[in-house]
Amino acid sequence: MALTFLALAISGVILFIAPPGRVANWTDWSIAGLTKHVWTGLHVWFATLFLVMTGVHLFYNWRPMMSYLKKRRGQTSGIRVEWLSSAVMAIVLFAGVTFALPPFINYIDWQESIKESWEEPTTRAPIPHAELLTVAELAEQAKIDSATALERLVAAGLAEVNADSVTGEVAEANGISAQAVYNILNPVIQQGGGRRGFSGEEGSNEDHQPGTSGVSGGGMGWKTLNEFCELEGIPVATALERLNAAGILATGTETLRDIAQKSGYDRPNVVLQVLRGESH
Repeated sequence: MALTFLALAISGVILFIAPPGRVANWTDWSIAGLTKHVWTGLHVWFATLFLVMTGVHLFYNWRPMMSYLKKRRGQTSGIRVEWLSSAVMAIVLFAGVTFALPPFINYIDWQESIKESWEEPTTRAPIPHAELLTVAELAEQAKIDSATALERLVAAGLAEVNADSVTGEVAEANGISAQAVYNILNPVIQQGGGRRGFSGEEGSNEDHQPGTSGVSGGGMGWKTLNEFCELEGIPVATALERLNAAGILATGTETLRDIAQKSGYDRPNVVLQVLRGESH
């Protein structure tokens, strides 16, 4: 039982920090060579084994355990205090989590922040669990003709692929992640050289790192809209009005780079021009 508990604890810690399924399945996330799906399976099976072994242990040791409890009950009331303490702790824990009371909710929020930290804007799927879409549906999300998407995938050497193939299954069959399939299908989202901007010209990878400068806004692109407005002295409401007038949808918590990419622009310089009231 000790080894089973150890395996259960290790898999539990891994799943505690693992990214959400929409991220793990999309990027083929893994630790120690095992994906989240495998870690989940291990955790479930070791938990089941632990419960079965506990049941067997209780079955074969029921009489000695009852005898011990009766003896303790006759000698002292301490056992009742132990039971009462356990019951109170269980009730407090249940109530704290159910009604989102601190420090229980703080602990849950901390776990969520760890899980969400794995996701990066550049690796985000077009929609949650996009690996479940067919190639044709994924191409539609990328606003690419399905025939063109298939040509790119076949040209990249991917096997077992057609318009009705599920993206996740294509990725598994070819030993790559669903994200990699999408990168091949829609090369505009790839980082570095070979990106295509909104003008259709080949881009460079010079300005897509935080803290750099250049014509595309450099480090500005990594600031949220709220941060940019505070830095530039522009009211957030005014910034949102300017973006909306230009047909660009955004929220204050999005980075300028994300806003640009979501609107079909490769670089944030266009967004910067709109925000500053400049023509583009």
